[in-house]
Amino acid sequence: VEIPEGRSEQELWEIFDRVASVVSEGDTILLDITHAFRSIPMVVFAVAAYLRRTKSVTIEHIVYGAFEARDGNNRAPIFDLTPLLDLLDWLSGAEIFLQRSDAALLAERLRTVHHQAWQTRSGEDLPRRLQSVASKLHSFSQALHLARPRDVMRHAHELLPMLTETASEAERWAKPFAVILEQIRSETEKFDHDAPDRLDRENLQKQLALIEHFVEKGLWVQATLL
Repeated sequence: VEIPEGRSEQELWEIFDRVASVVSEGDTILLDITHAFRSIPMVVFAVAAYLRRTKSVTIEHIVYGAFEARDGNNRAPIFDLTPLLDLLDWLSGAEIFLQRSDAALLAERLRTVHHQAWQTRSGEDLPRRLQSVASKLHSFSQALHLARPRDVMRHAHELLPMLTETASEAERWAKPFAVILEQIRSETEKFDHDAPDRLDRENLQKQLALIEHFVEKGLWVQATLL
């Protein structure tokens, strides 16, 4: 299917229309950008990533034949750029957590990284804590959205040391998560309480902080309930 060169906004939308029209629900796609014209790979990559979300498309690989990087035998390597897609998933997960305190996507990415490492690699240098951090982060997020202050405090208290312990592991296996680790820690610290069932001044202050957090995130139902 021929596409224009993308010289204007109108041509960019033409590329979008033509690519979208030939991709069906649930298709599996391999993108070879070796001979693409300058900005075209970025445009088509963005469209394909959009279709992945809206049409359940699977992008199996994004490959690039690097002619300039050929070896002494004149053999050119093929670079697999598929991990760039993972970055988009991390972006979505980070965005929805920081904006709405919903950790579902972040937890899913952490579990996926953990499982893939154990399935495809061997040796002692494998992630040990990512899955447990994912589960605890998800529980913390659920407690927030269910407006359960005692559960929020308990999960926050348990999550904080786990974040500290997994920092180096995240740097090795989940760099996008490592980048926002301090922001997650900062949000979690506000609700940390070692005795959430004890109704004292500190407990009430944590609940007030939780209400303010709900208002800040636009979670009006939860704020009103609490």
